[in-house]
Amino acid sequence: LVHSVDDQPLDDEFIDLARKAGVIYCPTLVVVRGYNNASKSLKNNFSVKDPNNAVDSETKNRINSGHLFFKYYPNPEKYEENIAAESEYIDGLEAMMAANLKRVYEAGIPIALSTDAGNPGTLHGISIYDELEAMQQAGISPSDIIPMATRNGALAMERAADFGTLEVGKMADLIVLEKDPSADASHFRSITHVMRAGLIRPVNVPFDKD
Repeated sequence: LVHSVDDQPLDDEFIDLARKAGVIYCPTLVVVRGYNNASKSLKNNFSVKDPNNAVDSETKNRINSGHLFFKYYPNPEKYEENIAAESEYIDGLEAMMAANLKRVYEAGIPIALSTDAGNPGTLHGISIYDELEAMQQAGISPSDIIPMATRNGALAMERAADFGTLEVGKMADLIVLEKDPSADASHFRSITHVMRAGLIRPVNVPFDKD
């Protein structure tokens, strides 16, 4: 079940049905805020938190060219008013999504990390960190977020036999972190190395394209 439930609190019937159906809950907490951030970029540069410099230069140029499109904005005299109203509306959605995620978590329903990256303002790669931190802020233990970001994602894709856990016979894909992510979800940003199919590289050394 993707994109959370954002319009009303979850009830016992939902939890019961989700449990019986074997639902995996994919919250995508940050994607709606991305739209608001994209709208804001029509007047300002798009702000990203990218300490590892993972966003490529072409993408940076694109996201910082929002001002070129302001001339197409309908009713520009209401721009600031519309941005504020949109932000307030999203505040409500995010609060409901966070509360419902906490309810799902406490009920023991499986949760898988997800971002819906590719939507306006939700960048591939780095949006995963924002989502991890939003899940922790919603009340999920950082140690429990780890399997949600690994094993449960593989389960959701029906690829648990191939990846998602470190086991013999599975794809040798993993990341190495400098800080313990079970202590704080923000520590996922401390990535130092990436292993792909058994080949390990520091984060600043690209893999061969072949």
